[in-house]
Amino acid sequence: LIYLVDVSGSMSGSLNAVKKYCIDISKKLEKELSQFNFHYGGIFYSDPVDVSSETNVYLNLTEDINSFSNFVNNVKLLGGGDGPEDWYGAYDIAVNKMSWRDGIRCIIHITDAGGHGTDYSSGDGHPAEGPKLDRLIPKCAKMNFQMFGFNIGSEANQSFNRFKSIFKSNGGKNFEIKPFNQDNVIGGEFSSMVVDSAKRACAS
Repeated sequence: LIYLVDVSGSMSGSLNAVKKYCIDISKKLEKELSQFNFHYGGIFYSDPVDVSSETNVYLNLTEDINSFSNFVNNVKLLGGGDGPEDWYGAYDIAVNKMSWRDGIRCIIHITDAGGHGTDYSSGDGHPAEGPKLDRLIPKCAKMNFQMFGFNIGSEANQSFNRFKSIFKSNGGKNFEIKPFNQDNVIGGEFSSMVVDSAKRACAS
């Protein structure tokens, strides 16, 4: 299970809630599905495409929930430059740098902004990034990722919809797009949905 989270400046009002739910969900999985062996990782990205001094940070998959929790708690908000963020860089880490094992492979992506590329974010100033992401998405499908895209607001709709279309057309099976709100009611639904989905996947 990997949490892929936007940490650019526009996430300042939501990031603490997102971090809390990432940790809470992992603890619920450990408690409610203790018969299964979970590994947790995180990719926290911003926009090194537009701001060269920024770096996407990540924690490789680990069974140690305390290490995971410490990593999440210590992640800092970054600035970002323009509106879209570095989706390609984040998914490149997921595909090429994470030590995935056999079993269920799940990515939970939470953001309030789309990715670079004019097909992902209209009028984006880095059009070369779009085709790079287009070529990477079929690899996500081939690796049998179960995808959950959580959109804070509506800015990421175009990107999530394009990603899902390419993912499904290349054999990807599960890609759900949902709203995320730091409000306790919606946040509670977010946690429950992820845990319930994990239970169904583990039972199949």
